Amino acid sequence: MKKYFSLSFLFLLMGAMVTSCKGTSANQKESNVLRIYNWQDYIFEGDDENDSVIDQFIDYYYETYGERIEVEYYTFETNENMLNVLKTGKSSYDLICPSDYTIQKMIKEGMVEPLDMSLLDNYTQYASPYIKDLFENSKTVNENQEEVSWSDYSIPYMWGTMGFMYDPEMIANEEDVETWNVIWNKDYKGLSTLKDSVRDTYCAAVFYVYQDELNGYNQQYLDGEITSTEYTAKITEVMNRKDDKTIELVEEALQVAKDNIYGFEVDSGKSDIVTGKIAINFCWSGDAVYSMDCAEEESDKYLNYVVPKEGSNVWFDGWVIPKNANTKLAHEFLNFLCDPAIARLNMNEIGYTSAIAGDAILEMVKEWYQPELTDEEIAQGLENGTLYEWDLTYFFGDSVQESAIIYTEELDRQLTAQYPDEETIIKCAIMEDFGEENEKILEMWARAKSDQVPIWAWIFIGLVILGGGTMFAVNKVNKHVRNKRIQQKKQNAH
Repeated sequence: MKKYFSLSFLFLLMGAMVTSCKGTSANQKESNVLRIYNWQDYIFEGDDENDSVIDQFIDYYYETYGERIEVEYYTFETNENMLNVLKTGKSSYDLICPSDYTIQKMIKEGMVEPLDMSLLDNYTQYASPYIKDLFENSKTVNENQEEVSWSDYSIPYMWGTMGFMYDPEMIANEEDVETWNVIWNKDYKGLSTLKDSVRDTYCAAVFYVYQDELNGYNQQYLDGEITSTEYTAKITEVMNRKDDKTIELVEEALQVAKDNIYGFEVDSGKSDIVTGKIAINFCWSGDAVYSMDCAEEESDKYLNYVVPKEGSNVWFDGWVIPKNANTKLAHEFLNFLCDPAIARLNMNEIGYTSAIAGDAILEMVKEWYQPELTDEEIAQGLENGTLYEWDLTYFFGDSVQESAIIYTEELDRQLTAQYPDEETIIKCAIMEDFGEENEKILEMWARAKSDQVPIWAWIFIGLVILGGGTMFAVNKVNKHVRNKRIQQKKQNAH
């Protein structure tokens, strides 16, 4: 989950202390107990109509096998905290949900078991063909330095892009925000934010310093000189440059950027843009959807989200099975999560986009974003420009029986943030683990930020300590706004 802190630093410290005492050592494994380690607020926890995913799995397992099992569910705040807990050896789990770069690291360090795809029929049948291919074609090395696919050890859970959420009322020209230049644009001094995350902000700066090269590749693609696969490969290579020259250029760019932005932020940007403190927030697509929903609900403000034209990062959180885990129950739970009906519950609850496709997911997306219109009304809307065709065939493929084209009244909003079209996604690449250059990049990051302690950070720390529980309401806002939109559609249809 592309989220680094959601509670106060006090809670973070408490979480680390408590988590280190949880879990079970490897030699205490029980065949009827499944121990899951996931991000906070990253699974459906139940409501008036449905039991939680965990309770549903327990019931499903009993109905299928006639055996009672227990599920112990623990949460972590950051990938780094999770890795530290695992490496102490004091706690062990059967399933963990790291982010993409941490999956790579865990595979390299021999921390995870290979998956048995024969036990994951739901994934084979319902996972998005685009995402399945991406995982199968993404390579790393295991502990024996053998090249392996991510899909040998992991399956995706949620995914998204990084881009700019912006308030069109505060932007002079919307083309300004379609490029990474906007962070360095003096017309927006003090009105934009970068992530207080070395990986994400390093990525933004790389796209900025190599924008001319990237625009050149884009033109080659448009002219038919390179294929879409070659275009994506070139963006991937540029985005993952970690040579000394690139690190130096990134540091120079960040030294300039920090004097032009409102500040570096972790979680506050998605609220600051709703209240009007900033005009542009560099963010994860899931957070953009949350802010759009909040702005719409609280102040009738309409925010937009765009992936810069030079390209961006596509990210994933995926499930892995650690060494010495209860692999039988772990595979059963993974297969259960890949049922579109369950994926629908999770996605509706947390607001991020599931890697699972299928008819149930497509139906939900249409409920959220497609007005109830006749074929004639759709044709008229397309002709007069009040309706747009959004083709998601690349994502849903043959996992659905009906057309995966969505007819929407809005672009650059929630739908397109959650499901970018194919032309957007081919210019997005996966960021690799920093590997041996990690320390060098961290030192650069420290220098680049050394003289800035932004005011918002102190305000944020104080507010979160006073009101740490606020973050628990995030998912409920998303869900409320989506349900409200569905009800309005039904009313308009009559």
